[in-house]
Amino acid sequence: MKTIHIIQKTAGKISLLLAPCLIGCLLALQAYAQPASSQADTSAASTSNPLPRWTFNINPLGLLQFGPIAQGEFKISKQGYLVPHIRIPYLGVLYHVVNWDDQSDDVAVSPLALGLGAGYKTLFPVEKGAWYVGGALDYSFGSSTGYDMGDWESHFQNIAIMSNGGFRWRSATKRSVLSVGAYVGVSLPIQDEWSGSSGSGDDRTVLPMAMLELSFGWEHK
Repeated sequence: MKTIHIIQKTAGKISLLLAPCLIGCLLALQAYAQPASSQADTSAASTSNPLPRWTFNINPLGLLQFGPIAQGEFKISKQGYLVPHIRIPYLGVLYHVVNWDDQSDDVAVSPLALGLGAGYKTLFPVEKGAWYVGGALDYSFGSSTGYDMGDWESHFQNIAIMSNGGFRWRSATKRSVLSVGAYVGVSLPIQDEWSGSSGSGDDRTVLPMAMLELSFGWEHK
């Protein structure tokens, strides 16, 4: 079980290193998406392609991280959206890596793991789409089992506090949208306990986290 703890720390540090890379990408996207922007341009973009009433997005890039995310965006103000989401951790590669223990045999992560949450997002329309920024809370739970000089099982629950930002390509003639961005924040453990024939332990540790976003969506105007 100590190996799992080390892997979790390493994965947290690696994910945090993704943040500077993404910030650079977003700055490059900004230069491309709005080369000579002004308040007048933003106002014109908002008039010609008004923000949608709601949008449904899927982030398949989560398959390589902590699970794919499906989220809805429901307009509650001129530019603000309430954003509930669901995440399927079992389908994420990095999720399995974090919960792996190379000192144990037959390690299995429960497919019943689930992430649920909500957030708030503000969209800033520009000529080719919209910049967005917001925040989110994600509550997740799961379990795993294995064998290391005896059977053991682990149960964990976490709350992630994240900021979210990026750019969304929108079209006045199409309902489909493409978003590129990131989540950066911290994961706060509520529970991270293991027990077995060799004893028991509590491995709760606050970890930094970051996830890249490449979402495909559909909006209703």
